[in-house]
Amino acid sequence: MRPSGYLTRPDYRIDLVPLPVVVQARTPSRLIAATRHAVRLDEQNHEPVVYFPSASVDFTALVPMPGRTTHCPYKGDARYWALPEAPDVPVAWSYPEVYPEVAGIAGMIAFYAERIAVSL
Repeated sequence: MRPSGYLTRPDYRIDLVPLPVVVQARTPSRLIAATRHAVRLDEQNHEPVVYFPSASVDFTALVPMPGRTTHCPYKGDARYWALPEAPDVPVAWSYPEVYPEVAGIAGMIAFYAERIAVSL
């Protein structure tokens, strides 16, 4: 893994807030995830994002995008998933290896709010 951005910007803010309510992620026709153990990630200069434990995600509703990765200097290297009917359009991502500062999202997956409805 590349060096963490926190080495040069130790003041960079990412807050992880547990959401002890039922949170769901769905398409118009299918429930993809539901949990009482979601985490809202509040990152400076970004909109909040809800992360779901991987165990709460129905991965039969998603297809992996093995050739697609990105790097965040504060979270790590992301991998992506799409819906089977649109395999080239990412709808979800996760960070398989995270930096210690965001260890609370290890083993979790997030969804693009404009593509998958996330409700509290």
